[in-house]
Amino acid sequence: MPPEGEAGEDAPQIRTVALPSTVYRVARKHAATRYSRIRPEDDADPKAGHRWDVVGGGVLYAASTSRIAYVETLGVLRPAPGVVLPVADDDAQFMLPGSVPADWRESRAIFELSAGHRNGLPVFVDLADLQTRTALGGVLREFLRPMGIGYIDVPEVTSTNRVATRMLARAIYSAQDEEGVNVYGGIRYVSRYDPQEICWAIFDHYPVEVVRQSPIEASDAVLKAAAKDLGLTVH
Repeated sequence: MPPEGEAGEDAPQIRTVALPSTVYRVARKHAATRYSRIRPEDDADPKAGHRWDVVGGGVLYAASTSRIAYVETLGVLRPAPGVVLPVADDDAQFMLPGSVPADWRESRAIFELSAGHRNGLPVFVDLADLQTRTALGGVLREFLRPMGIGYIDVPEVTSTNRVATRMLARAIYSAQDEEGVNVYGGIRYVSRYDPQEICWAIFDHYPVEVVRQSPIEASDAVLKAAAKDLGLTVH
């Protein structure tokens, strides 16, 4: 995939941005910088792995705000539509659907990550940008058409069909300059839970480090607000 700026002056361009000075990640305490990896045999499964996973590479998922970091992680705990909650029983030793259990919090932390003040780091492809999606759609047209995708719009970027999004990630991950250096450090994209919020897929050739690790307390106002937005109760 060619870097931005190689097409004609009026052609759509791939917009790139720098990673913010601080991004947030909710993960198990021992997995602050554990990159998500997918096996080749799982890559063709639209439900396997994560949205921007790359075969042969690693991807670290983070967010621009602590709120959306919580939302992205808590989303899997939402009860399915139509679930009928059982009548509460004081003797029942189980957690009702729609709950965030205490052991979920206690086994995880919220991390602040940064690349520090380093020069010459790769930029991130902005898939939240319409021109970027238009440019990529043209470059990758022959790969998208067999999937029934004509254009890369917001629904395609936020799709639960991970085969399509991973194909985009693979093209961006593998882009190199004439000297064989990776052009892009990752992907900037909108959250599928809240399109006003931004998330980041950080490739394993982009250096990040943990700046701060904080416990997840039930009293955390940001956590409680994120849980409320998802219809969850924090315990």
